[in-house]
Amino acid sequence: MRFTRIVLLSLSVFCAHADVMVTGDIDNMPLNIDIGKAQTLELRAYSKQGNAVNGQTNAFTINSTLPIGMNTTQIPVVNPNPAVAISVPQKKGKKAIDYSPSVQVKTKKPAAPISYETITSATPNPQNAKWLAVGLAFESLSNPASPMIGTSAYVIPPKKVVGQGAGGAYDPVTLEPALYFNYQYSIDASFQIDPASTEGLVFFAVDSRLFSNPDNFYPAGQPFSKALWSLSITDSSADGLQVVFASNQTSYFRLPAGSSDQTIGDAIANDFQSQNGALVLNGVNIFPAGTTYYVPGEIQYGTGVNAGLTETPEPTTVGLVASAVLLLGVLRAGAKRFRH
Repeated sequence: MRFTRIVLLSLSVFCAHADVMVTGDIDNMPLNIDIGKAQTLELRAYSKQGNAVNGQTNAFTINSTLPIGMNTTQIPVVNPNPAVAISVPQKKGKKAIDYSPSVQVKTKKPAAPISYETITSATPNPQNAKWLAVGLAFESLSNPASPMIGTSAYVIPPKKVVGQGAGGAYDPVTLEPALYFNYQYSIDASFQIDPASTEGLVFFAVDSRLFSNPDNFYPAGQPFSKALWSLSITDSSADGLQVVFASNQTSYFRLPAGSSDQTIGDAIANDFQSQNGALVLNGVNIFPAGTTYYVPGEIQYGTGVNAGLTETPEPTTVGLVASAVLLLGVLRAGAKRFRH
């Protein structure tokens, strides 16, 4: 069935407009999860106004779960940790952009009837400022067998002011033995087309056979080279849209014959559509049919998504106004498919 997104409508409390935005979310495939083991959830957010020396960072942080007509919960925000960043890889040969320090929540995952959790960092206070940078991350628990996590970043910049926003959502679990003949994830993404911004998303999965402690992936600096797979998507005026898929194929993770990291990245790049001044993906599968994943014994595993945005507006930049409600529509193109 289809479920129209209403989560985060209260973002209109922050500000009525959003000039530049990048959003992404991923449907976690049904997995053989050991529900008896502690299930954690990690959400991170970052926002900044100004340059590296004089910039104001994470000046206004909130943690709330909002959606109208749904069960919600609140969990405490941890103070910014300079050692922990939200990282967005760039195209090959370019250094990843690290957004730091991030504010975070990392706690035991709530059980039903809780539906959503979110964390937001906004700089400066969105209720009295014309400038705003926001990093946001969320998890939907409406379908516990197939939860969805997502993140977004957006900036409303004035002239001559640099702004950054970033968000990260990560869902580590314990997997029991299973063989998946059609390993698959579905993603949505949106990049606002803006010549003064650098926007990026990365989707990824971590397996303890490659990275020994997936629960520590963010504090370890997010070493994507040790991830099971990662999908990096960036857009900038200098490089245009760049899509890079990378995987560690092993005896337990295999792409079907005729498929490669390059063909997967090319296929996803070709799936982008232009809609209302944005480049978007709507419900796109990452993997070709026949991708296999084997879990012979209990392992630790996690999936995540990061979004980051850096805005450096020109003195004559005129904002392209988009409402917060439109932000939500772009986040999931107006609707989200929940499997029941």
